[in-house]
This record gives sequence, structure tokens and C-alpha cells, in this order.
Amino acid sequence: MFSADVEVTELMGAETYLYLSKENHSFTARVNGSSKSKSGDKVTIALLPQNIHLFDKESELTIF
Repeated sequence: MFSADVEVTELMGAETYLYLSKENHSFTARVNGSSKSKSGDKVTIALLPQNIHLFDKESELTIF
């Protein structure tokens, strides 16, 4: 588990996308639409390997 800063939230109906940053890295988390997270919050992230999707920044191809 690790913590990250919420930069932007985007409500998409049943889901909310959290645009997060940690040091010099940015990533997106898809969470329940009822999430109360908002810009400026710090959240704790637990990664489940079966739910991770990684993409190459330049080619945008799937890595994992």
C-alpha cells in the first residue's frame, strides 16, 4: 500500500476516476461512484495484481 495525492476526480456514473500523483508519477484509479475523494485529498492505494493495467507512455501499448 502507498499514499498518493488526488489531483482531479471525474464522476462517470457508477464509477469515479481519480487522477493521482505520487512523487514524479501520475496514474488513474477507477473507484466506486460514491467515493468522497476530492482534489487535494491524500488517499491510500492498495494494488490488486489482477486489477492493474499498465501502458507504455510513448506507444500507449499495454505492458501488463
